[in-house]
This record gives sequence, structure tokens and C-alpha cells, in this order.
Amino acid sequence: MGNLITSDRLIPECADRAVQVYKNNGMKKKEIPAPMNEGQRQKAMEAAYSQTKQAALIEQQKKEDHYLLVHFANEQEIYEKRKLLLDLIQKKINEEAQKISKETITLQIITQEQRYLSNPSGFAYDELKSRAEDASHAIKESTQSIRDYHAQELAINEQYEAAIARFRLITMTKKEK
Repeated sequence: MGNLITSDRLIPECADRAVQVYKNNGMKKKEIPAPMNEGQRQKAMEAAYSQTKQAALIEQQKKEDHYLLVHFANEQEIYEKRKLLLDLIQKKINEEAQKISKETITLQIITQEQRYLSNPSGFAYDELKSRAEDASHAIKESTQSIRDYHAQELAINEQYEAAIARFRLITMTKKEK
């Protein structure tokens, strides 16, 4: 077998082994596990991190579920909220489209005015050229804004589809309980 060593403090020869601690009456009080090696320590840290991360995800999901249940009584309210947001974005898209239309007309007028100038290198020509560049820049900005708004629409649709699916799951689970 092995040797039984007793001491009131940890013996250096046993520093890498599990230690059993006994009460004065001889009953086992506790066992101190052997110290972990570097690989075991790394695995334990990874496991603790994974558990902490999982607990945080569960807590976040509980908060999101609570939000859904507090803010929406049924799926229809979620659809209505999404429609409201999408309508606001569509309004902004329409405003940007109107800007593009206005600036396009401005560019057409400037082009016609440039054709009628007798001196294509004078002050008037430079002024028209500057206005044309401003209009072109405004068109590019509005076009980019429209792209951004369409991306927002897609994100909102994805977000609300997920919310609807989660709401269904939560309410179905509550009904089963």
C-alpha cells in the first residue's frame, strides 16, 4: 500500500498530492485536492470562462424575453411596431429620392446653361461648374443614404422576425406550463 503520514502542516513531499484533513476525534473533516498542473489549470480556466459566458447568454436571453413580454401583448403588436419603423425609413428614402430628382434637374439646367456660355473659362462657367459638382455630390450622398436605409430595412426585418419567433416560443412554453 502506501505510507500514512500525519502532520499539523503540509509536508513538502506531499505538496503534489491530495491531502486529507481530520478532526481531533479522527473523523475526516475535508480533503484538499492536489494542486493542478499547468494543463489542468488552463482547462479549468477555460471551463470557468465557458460557464460564465453561458450564464451571461442565458441572463441576456431572459432579459430579452422579459422585454418582449412586457412591451408586446401579442404578435400583432410586434408586426405593427415593425411596420411603424419601416414606414419611417420609407419616408426617409422618399425624401432622399426627391433630393436626387431635384439635384438631377439642377444638373440638367446647369448643363444647358454651360452650352450657351460664350466663354467656357470665365467666372460664370466656374460658378456653374462648382454648382454642378455640388449637385453631383448631393446626388451621391442621397444615393448612399438610400442604400443605408435599405440596409436598415433588412436589419429591422431580420430583428423583428427573430422577435416574433422568440415571442411565439415564449408564449407557447408559458401555455404548456
